[in-house]
Amino acid sequence: MVLGEGAAIGLFVGGILGWWEIWLNSDLTHRMFWLATQRLAGPMVPGVGWGALASATLALLLGQLARRGRRSLWIGVICLGLVWIAGLAALAFPLRDTAFLLHRFSSHGLTRTVFGSIAAASFLLLAGRSWDALTPARGGLGRLRFVVALLAAASTGLMLMLWVLLPRLSAARAAGRPSIMIVSLDTLRADRLGALGSARPLTPLLDGIATEGMVFEQAMSAAPWTLPSHASLFASLLPFDQIRRWDYNREPPLRQTLLAERLREAGYRTAGFTGGGYVSAQCGFGQGFEIYEDHDEVAEGGPGKIAAAALAWVRAVRRVPFFLFVHTYEPHYPYVHADFANPADAGRLPPVVTYKEIDAIHSGALILSEAERRYVTDLYDGDVAHTDRVIGGLLQTLKREGILDRTLVVVLSDHGEELWDRDP
Repeated sequence: MVLGEGAAIGLFVGGILGWWEIWLNSDLTHRMFWLATQRLAGPMVPGVGWGALASATLALLLGQLARRGRRSLWIGVICLGLVWIAGLAALAFPLRDTAFLLHRFSSHGLTRTVFGSIAAASFLLLAGRSWDALTPARGGLGRLRFVVALLAAASTGLMLMLWVLLPRLSAARAAGRPSIMIVSLDTLRADRLGALGSARPLTPLLDGIATEGMVFEQAMSAAPWTLPSHASLFASLLPFDQIRRWDYNREPPLRQTLLAERLREAGYRTAGFTGGGYVSAQCGFGQGFEIYEDHDEVAEGGPGKIAAAALAWVRAVRRVPFFLFVHTYEPHYPYVHADFANPADAGRLPPVVTYKEIDAIHSGALILSEAERRYVTDLYDGDVAHTDRVIGGLLQTLKREGILDRTLVVVLSDHGEELWDRDP
């Protein structure tokens, strides 16, 4: 019964989290019932496990304290109460963005309701285990709790069946359809691709993919910077048709349906591996993805880990239709790779041009000479070449393994890089 009651609490908490996402995304309004079921089952199944584990741990701990005497038991109950309060405080403040990412897209009232429900459920579990230790005889209340535990066990079985069956049923619904892969090379200029006329051999691997597909020479970005450009890509709406603030720290509700949600509703497996920032889950781009990893490419030394994670995931799901989003900031500053740069052109610039130098250039505090401009441009070209080696290499690997034979691949950029084109 201890495990059953914990499972019931876990089911309740998981159900609250699942319905929170369903409500914010208007899944039922958009008639995306399959996706809503997945979103509900997703947090409920681990909720059962964590709830049962927490309940059993509390029962064992308080049982040991009860054997030492009533005073030790009361001290233990008080200490656990203080730990519970401290845990809630941590979830409400320093861990809020990690534990409750959806709060960024919710009203204060809805967030407080969700948090209050979870706090009440966890308090009920702690109070129940404490009551058992202090008053072992249950009477009629014990029979009621037995019924609750029995219902929780039945619900757990149903959730586990859904959790196991949903991926298989999804694959059956999408059977026969091609997989889809979108590769976004942030800040890549069109004229740096050999397929679009670059004289420098910057992108031989990407050019090789382009020769087997279609090249759109007049494709236009919806916006000149990352957030609205990608938002338009996934929402199929121009920036001024979307209800957004375009502020990393003040995000909109997730009422609009995004591409990943449509594909997941259709039965596709979905994953995204990105450079974070303006395409991070904090900006709402994780909506509809089963897996959405934001990487720090500066700390990781480039997009290598993004490509490796994407490749591992594709290999794991290659037998079913999938939607994969791969994004890198490698062509974006800081400019790192000096493959084409002449050190004699650097002038006052360091070997790696970072945010500090770019901010000084933008503000007018640093006016570059022609040689220094050439140095920055050549560093940019080096970063483009490195992007080709890593991301182009990923595509070539997928091609060799036969995965691209049944995959629609779209390689794009959200915007280019100015590099003094508009200077007099």
